[in-house]
Amino acid sequence: MRFSVSLPRTGMDIPSQARFSATAEECGFHAVSATDHPFPLVGGDSISHQAYDPFTLLAYLAARTQRIRLHFSLLVAGYRNPFLTAQMIATLDEISGGRVIVAFGAGYNRAEFEALGARFTGRGRHTDEVVAAMRSAWEGGPLHAEHHDWTATGNTMFPSYRDRPHPPLWRGGNSDAARASSVRSFDGWAPLEVSETWATKAGTIALTMRTLPDAIADYDRQWRAAGRTGTPDVCLVRGRTDWLRDSGRLVAETQQLEEAGVTWVEITPHGADLDGIEANLRNVAGHLRDAKLLAEN
Repeated sequence: MRFSVSLPRTGMDIPSQARFSATAEECGFHAVSATDHPFPLVGGDSISHQAYDPFTLLAYLAARTQRIRLHFSLLVAGYRNPFLTAQMIATLDEISGGRVIVAFGAGYNRAEFEALGARFTGRGRHTDEVVAAMRSAWEGGPLHAEHHDWTATGNTMFPSYRDRPHPPLWRGGNSDAARASSVRSFDGWAPLEVSETWATKAGTIALTMRTLPDAIADYDRQWRAAGRTGTPDVCLVRGRTDWLRDSGRLVAETQQLEEAGVTWVEITPHGADLDGIEANLRNVAGHLRDAKLLAEN
């Protein structure tokens, strides 16, 4: 099993984020993840939160680490022009020596879409269109493409992926449409564990330890039916921290996830401050390593 560790979202400055990332790397974790909220509406009934710009933050962390991967979780496809996004990803990937992973999401915060001048309606379909445009631009040749949001008349991308593989592109989201989108256009699926209670607030479909195996089995069936080859990654995003404070539960649930077909888990370590979070991170790594559940890099 591979693990991505969520970067602390609030109350922690950039030097602390760098120290945290170095600790995650030292512990043997495989990635650190940054979220994407350029201009959210927070408070009230909103579940959004503020966050550093993920491109700038991950570029800084690339220079402060050696091995750990740089994971966008999630990057909202509709917030930016696809060619701007494609160049920023390719540049960060070159800076880091090919350590980028991108999980794309359709987004959920209507107020943030409106503030950014982005289209909220049709955002799921738009996610597929954005990724298709990026893949075409990354080929490095002159691109001719017509879309109601952009027109390319022979434009070229630098840097490109003409002579190197592009990063893994995962599709975030729990809906049937997100799963189908992952099969059509992506290299893997990144669902979010969410209870029935929180599903409505988050504007998504509930997904729990009980329902996850059937969801992954359905995803695998769709993958094969579409003629896709290989085994796609499934990265489960777990925002809860309770399971990380109980070594027996940590081991048991990681084994359950592995048996269900999960290949990556995004975890959120627990702690009141940086020292506490790092202590939890080290404990988690130790228990996973003892149980032979932390894959070698």
